[in-house]
Amino acid sequence: MDNHQDIKPDTYYKGALFISFLVGIAFRTYHLFIIGFKVPFDLGGLFYQMSIEIIKNGFLLPVSIPYYYPGGLPFAYPPLPFYIQAIIIKLFSPDIYFTINALPPFFSVLSLFGFFFLAQKVINNKVGVIAAVFTFSIIPIAFTEQIEAMGLAESMGTLFLILYTYTLLWARDKKQKYLWVIPGIFLGLCIMSSPGSIYASILISILFLGISIANFLAHKDVKFLTGCLLVGIAGLIVSLPYWYTVISHHGLGIFINAFTAQNTKLFNRFPLFAHDLYFIKASPFWNILFLFGLLSALIKRHYSLILFSIVLMLIPREVWIMSIPASLLIGVGIVYLLDLLRLIPKINNNYLKVAVIWTMIIFFVIDSSFNLLYLIDNDSYDISTVQINDLINVNKSNLIPYDQYVIVVGNWGLVEWSPAIMQRIVINNPFGLEWLPDTNKKNILLTETLLQTVDPDVIMKTIQENFKDISTVYIIANQDYINKLNYSHSGNTAVFETIQEYDDLGLGLITIQN
Repeated sequence: MDNHQDIKPDTYYKGALFISFLVGIAFRTYHLFIIGFKVPFDLGGLFYQMSIEIIKNGFLLPVSIPYYYPGGLPFAYPPLPFYIQAIIIKLFSPDIYFTINALPPFFSVLSLFGFFFLAQKVINNKVGVIAAVFTFSIIPIAFTEQIEAMGLAESMGTLFLILYTYTLLWARDKKQKYLWVIPGIFLGLCIMSSPGSIYASILISILFLGISIANFLAHKDVKFLTGCLLVGIAGLIVSLPYWYTVISHHGLGIFINAFTAQNTKLFNRFPLFAHDLYFIKASPFWNILFLFGLLSALIKRHYSLILFSIVLMLIPREVWIMSIPASLLIGVGIVYLLDLLRLIPKINNNYLKVAVIWTMIIFFVIDSSFNLLYLIDNDSYDISTVQINDLINVNKSNLIPYDQYVIVVGNWGLVEWSPAIMQRIVINNPFGLEWLPDTNKKNILLTETLLQTVDPDVIMKTIQENFKDISTVYIIANQDYINKLNYSHSGNTAVFETIQEYDDLGLGLITIQN
């Protein structure tokens, strides 16, 4: 990445940045005016339960999370976001869905401001900085996965990844060796924020180490190698309470298994990218702009930025990470595009540039707006107020013994929140099972199968494929599903009975006959 040149903001520069921040804040908070704080915005139940377990455990890292898997779900997830949520819950006792809905967009807004400093460090052009910041403010992968309740970890991970990358470049330009400890601290915070930020920060560290080794071989300068060592040591020390505790409780295999499960076809991703022109999770128009930025960076010899982008492109699943390099590349690309427009003869270049830029702004704002509205309208992860109250009543009724198992039939929002609200063990929950990848796949298949059958025999047979010793299971589903089970007479192996009907949901029991 290029050496930083001082950028002196003028009125237009400040005004453009202000508008960029304002638009970015609007995209990250608009949903709060629609959803409010009475229901969760797309999951968040598991994260809430993690925070509750942290409080119950005296703010020591718990061994497991109850209710989300028989015997408890291993607490291997990077815990920093849940500690912050736990502290807020402990100190202020807000409404249950306030922290769930407010914290992710809060950290996403902070990421927007942090990205400005990174863009200034990487791009030595005011127009490029504005273009990069505006891109980061509206590109869907920079906010859609970070503002949902289930995006708390991704939101914090984005913030600390940006700050880690910025402080690496900042320390590079300083003479004092001890300043390398600061990016080391942010490396540790990345490790404790989210699985994606762990992955990305390690790859960024390896890339920086490679550049430092090349610099040493070329110039015999050990400054950067010493810096890499200090960064690594500081990062390990800061994150030690997390990884050492998890390894002590569950062994190193819990990290290795999760990593290998996601990376079996790591390098097969690039041919697919090239074939489909789908380098970032966004519309084809964003991908074309990204590729133009990549080409512009190559022409302008921003080689380290290109490597930065390619390295992060390797990361599976965590598509939000690419919002950082993509925005920087698009910033570089916009500068190059304006340079090309300037070369067109016999045309008023200023009018042409203004027309092109405003057309692009309007088009991409509309594209991102549709993405945001789709995210808000999509009900796959929703749970209604009525369903929440029904689950609370299930818990209060004590009709389900604490040591008995439950299956939940419904959308992912109902499945994910049921364990936390009912405080009962839900055996078909797949959330949080990334650390047990085989079980995660089985539970996703189990939940999808349950939605397609109302036959007690088939349900019990499907359950026993994963849980052989279960002969009795309670079932939570909407009343229509419960009624269909009541009228099902396809077999005699399993017997269903309705226990209780609530406003929307029903509670039943399936038992295998001897």
